[in-house]
Amino acid sequence: MKKKILISAYTGLGNFILKTPLISELKKKYPSSEIDILCGLPWGAENVLKNSTFINEIHWVDPGKSFISRFFSLKKISRKEYDLIIFPFDSSPNFIIFFFNFLAKKSYITAHINFHLKNLKRDFINILFLIFLKNINWVQVKTNRHEIKLNMDLIKNYVSEKIDYNAKTVIFFEEDNSKVISGEYIVLQPVSRNGMPSPKNWPIKSFYEISKKICNELKGYQVVLLGDKGEQETVEKFKFEDLDCVTSFVGKTNFSQLCNIVQNAKIVIANDSGIMHIADSLNTPLIALYGPTDFHRTRPLSRTSSILFSCNNSLLSMQGFSCTEDQLLEIYPHEYCMNSLDVEDVYEHLNFRLNEKTL
Repeated sequence: MKKKILISAYTGLGNFILKTPLISELKKKYPSSEIDILCGLPWGAENVLKNSTFINEIHWVDPGKSFISRFFSLKKISRKEYDLIIFPFDSSPNFIIFFFNFLAKKSYITAHINFHLKNLKRDFINILFLIFLKNINWVQVKTNRHEIKLNMDLIKNYVSEKIDYNAKTVIFFEEDNSKVISGEYIVLQPVSRNGMPSPKNWPIKSFYEISKKICNELKGYQVVLLGDKGEQETVEKFKFEDLDCVTSFVGKTNFSQLCNIVQNAKIVIANDSGIMHIADSLNTPLIALYGPTDFHRTRPLSRTSSILFSCNNSLLSMQGFSCTEDQLLEIYPHEYCMNSLDVEDVYEHLNFRLNEKTL
């Protein structure tokens, strides 16, 4: 049966990768379906499936535009008369849900509603939405549940057949067999969140120290730094490339180039981020660095991925939607959340992983 489906994707690269199992499941259930995504933030979500047959069209509606401009843009999109419209909790601005409730009355609209945020303003908006947005089929967000399953929950009342909660993520990119980097290399991601402060980031000085140890003690391995343009200035201040085995591609790659570098790496060390989810999806050996974020919701699931924790008072502070990144930055001192993860411990685990026969 042919279906026209729209998925809201106002989210980051990593969170959209966690939506690809949902898209795969919809394609399996409705092979001839046309799946469109709705974007508006410059964080790379649109690149994940751009080179695939999964996505039919990418719509852009800038959340910074005027109320009238957004209304007419969404009205134009709604004329496609979608059978199914999906609004995940992390990627659906209020204005999108509000407008489509009235513009897409013939569509089956499913959306998350989240009362776990401990935010009175948010709870008040949720109550208003429940009362007045009658065309939305609301699905309560569950805690301690992986984001992949949370996304799948949105279609369980729409799809008549049993849903396969397959957790395998997928990404599509143009593979390049020509080696940009000669020899074996280790990928490090020294900054995330587009250069904005984040309690999820292992201190950049720790990335510098482990880079120095790799150069001095792991002869034959190069260090390759990855990240986006917003992170380039921060990385350059630490002068990583003064170390003789380090090359920085931070801010210098497109999506396909980044994926090729990650795919061919010996191992990746990354914060809880988009690059972490790319490595996990590609089954590239990964050491994921965790601390305050909700491990149950975002953890990498591949057998080639391992996780190290920064264990202090902030550990799992964000579990169950109890706190946001910005709120944590107000509670704890700069770099506190991840600074309990020692460079020597990460280096020791790196050595252990490099010596595994499966690598």
